[in-house]
Amino acid sequence: MRAGLLNAPPLGKTKDRKPCPSVRDFGVVDMDQSDNVVTTYLVTANGQTAQMTTAKKVALGAAQTQVNGRDNRILAVAMDGALGCTPWMAPDLADPGKMLPALPLNELQAAALQASPVARVPAGDPMVLANNQPDIDKLNAYRSGVDQFPVPTLAAASTTTYCKHLLAIGPKRILLDMPLTQGQPSPDPAVANTLFTFLAQRFVASYGANGLNCAGLLNTPDPLTVTTDANGVAISAITNTGNNARSTTNPTTTVGATPTTGVTATPTALAASPTVDPTTGAGATPTPTTGATTTPTVPATSPTATPTMGPGN
Repeated sequence: MRAGLLNAPPLGKTKDRKPCPSVRDFGVVDMDQSDNVVTTYLVTANGQTAQMTTAKKVALGAAQTQVNGRDNRILAVAMDGALGCTPWMAPDLADPGKMLPALPLNELQAAALQASPVARVPAGDPMVLANNQPDIDKLNAYRSGVDQFPVPTLAAASTTTYCKHLLAIGPKRILLDMPLTQGQPSPDPAVANTLFTFLAQRFVASYGANGLNCAGLLNTPDPLTVTTDANGVAISAITNTGNNARSTTNPTTTVGATPTTGVTATPTALAASPTVDPTTGAGATPTPTTGATTTPTVPATSPTATPTMGPGN
């Protein structure tokens, strides 16, 4: 994919005048970035599956749509839609006359335009571990699959460094965008009640011991607390300084509401920076842990704007 993008359209600005995010933005990434596609599928009652096209919708009738709302789709559909941003799109070869985003386009856009610091798959990503241990061959194979440069050592893909950037950027961006995301539907209603609470619980899961274990690596507790209802659905999120950053549902009036954070240590202020300045160079060898991740879905909506495509990067 990497071929040098010339005259590439910029990422643009969000409705609050901040740069639009990419899939390599620490305000968007989670524990295993760039691991999903944007494609929408049709699933019939007897389990048959097809890529959704105009012709297939007619042929399969009452088939249900199926998507994966993580990473690439959450950016190119849910977040771009909420923030007023535009993903790169190309003609849909399976459905003439239609334009659609795609994982390769997300990665090309990010490679060409994402400002420093750039989020790339770290050695502690649960997707690149082998027998619960870092594996440079698996790491580099995964990076190559999403158009990221390989690394010569595990330290060059330090999970500790990744966590420092995630802590410094992620929560602030989630809270900054809250006015734009809390009124948007959740990519998975079984996980969270709005796009805002979905992003907040996703950060908490990534930061904690069952994700990248950033709390342990940085010796810094999770800056966010997510409250869930009796069904385990995230309904609000606050900073651990006590400053409310809530969804529209007040957790104090919800039966069975349970606050959850990544760690139990005394929380620190969200605005505080990591004690060591993040760098993009080699760092400490990560000591990751693995954990199950939920695979949410988002409604089968499509962006409407069509950006100008340039040559490859």
